[in-house]
Amino acid sequence: MTEELISELRKLLDANQYGEVINFCNQKLAIAGSENFDNFTLAKIYLAKGCAEYDLGNMSEAIENYNLAIKNDSNYHKAFVNRAFYYYVIKEYQSAINDYNKAIELEPNDAGYYHWRGRAKVEINLYLEAIQDYNKAIELESKEMIHYAFRGEAEFLQGNFEDAIKTLDIVINAGIEKPDVYFWRGCSFCHLKQYELAIKDLDKSLDLEPYSSNTLFWRGRAMFEIEQYEKASVDLDKAIELNSNTAIFYSYAGLNNTRLKQYEKAIENFGIAINIEPNNSAYYCFRGFAKKELEQYETAIIDLNKSINLNPSFYEPYYWRGCCKYYLGQEISALEDFNNALELNPNDVDVYISRAKLKINLADYEGAIFDFSRLLELDPENFDEYCKDITELLLDKEQYDIVIDFATKEYISPYDIDELFEQGKIREDNYSRLLENSEYKRYKEKYKKERLEVLEEIRKEIRNPFYWIKEFILYSAIYPIIRFINKFKKG
Repeated sequence: MTEELISELRKLLDANQYGEVINFCNQKLAIAGSENFDNFTLAKIYLAKGCAEYDLGNMSEAIENYNLAIKNDSNYHKAFVNRAFYYYVIKEYQSAINDYNKAIELEPNDAGYYHWRGRAKVEINLYLEAIQDYNKAIELESKEMIHYAFRGEAEFLQGNFEDAIKTLDIVINAGIEKPDVYFWRGCSFCHLKQYELAIKDLDKSLDLEPYSSNTLFWRGRAMFEIEQYEKASVDLDKAIELNSNTAIFYSYAGLNNTRLKQYEKAIENFGIAINIEPNNSAYYCFRGFAKKELEQYETAIIDLNKSINLNPSFYEPYYWRGCCKYYLGQEISALEDFNNALELNPNDVDVYISRAKLKINLADYEGAIFDFSRLLELDPENFDEYCKDITELLLDKEQYDIVIDFATKEYISPYDIDELFEQGKIREDNYSRLLENSEYKRYKEKYKKERLEVLEEIRKEIRNPFYWIKEFILYSAIYPIIRFINKFKKG
């Protein structure tokens, strides 16, 4: 009797005849007492009815019948699995995990149970435990690519981007063409700053699923990182059009518009992001920066104050607030902000430049020189440009001794000083006084002599016939070979 009943229920469920399943179950339950159905049979009936109610969208009736199935047979693993999936759907993930635990205890060799427990764990950020569940599912069903796909997602979410790429490679190499697989691998490449590879994967994901706001956002983000701001703008705007309730979409659109110098648009973007997430310090900080660029210093300071209140360990709002205060003539308060910024991030070149210039204005030349020396340590490649900026300010303050000291330390050459004068960046009276300084004259003569010696060495080399033979060999033989090898490497 039980086998016939179960067979009939299976036929109706397979045919998606859910109403008939419910009627059939009700009929059988009505005669259960007279027919002396055992608990196992009752559990089967309640489970079938619960599944039918679930598929019809009757969620309260579904959970009621799942509970009755378990009540009648507490060792019925399929009842626990179906109730677990119900909990998963209504986002009660811990309850789902508890039921999957029981199902696995009763039936430890079903890969699907581990897979779905892993998915529930991902939803509550238990990524490492989820990966372990996917590994067990793979151990039981090594050819099922869905387990690899979701393991790759969990590895990405845990921050194991290299592992995620390796796992997702397995899926893609197996010929599986799923948008999520390319999406997660593309996101992993993006985090590893391999933006061209990221864009290639995200292109493929969008070919398979053209209206995914998340994929458009990540491709826009990758475009932003490689400075293709116009293309990034198209993707980010489209992502917002498809999903207007995600703050980070507006935030990146704002950052992108900032790079495009479209500050009004950026301010609007950050404003919407703030409306969605009013306690995100970064959004206030970035909007404050955009306002600073539009010289709206007072309102910029309001945003930057809010950013600092929300996250005092974020150094950039201190720096940008300091810049606003500097432009408003609040130099002492600006200096405090620059100090705070450098305390939080002692290696930011821009802050040292700004603080050095401010200290020159405040006649703290020793402090300015300290900041200037840090620039040599932090960014030696651009040190010459910093020297020119600082020299211009020092000469404007008539600090000839410091400029001469810079010159004798070879921080700045007489040629650079002459160039600054020719560009109108040094006043004529200051330039004349510097030229009249006896120590500077000696240094300039020494510098000129050394340059002439170098030029003479170059002339001697050029006059040597072996020099031209060497150059001929390089340009006619060796360089073409190198170019050919490089071209061959590029394919």
